[in-house]
Amino acid sequence: MSIFLREKFNYHEGCNEMGEVYFYDPNDEESILFYDGEELLAITTSNDLLSSMIKIARSFKDGSRVVGDENETYKDINNAYLHEDNYEQTQQKEDNYIKKIKDAIIPIIVPILLGIIALILKILKIN
Repeated sequence: MSIFLREKFNYHEGCNEMGEVYFYDPNDEESILFYDGEELLAITTSNDLLSSMIKIARSFKDGSRVVGDENETYKDINNAYLHEDNYEQTQQKEDNYIKKIKDAIIPIIVPILLGIIALILKILKIN
């Protein structure tokens, strides 16, 4: 990986104090890609870094692709789509979001509804 990235894209290999391998462009301090043994990862992306990542993925010629935080796959820096491999992940993310909303709202709404019912029953007994 190291030789490939250096020869084709001028990315040099480095290793931080925690032993994490990363690749960097010496001409652009913000262009840093981490490697976990399977994937190249970027913590922050600029359009230049995103463009480089797309070129790197295409150069592998094995179906590699650039996937964003929302599971979107980038065709280029301006066009993204949801790849069929990410449908399930996206659905799980949406389901988790709905569950979090329910978990936050139900403890608030149930006591309010019980209070309203108790108030209505109290008013009906008085009249």
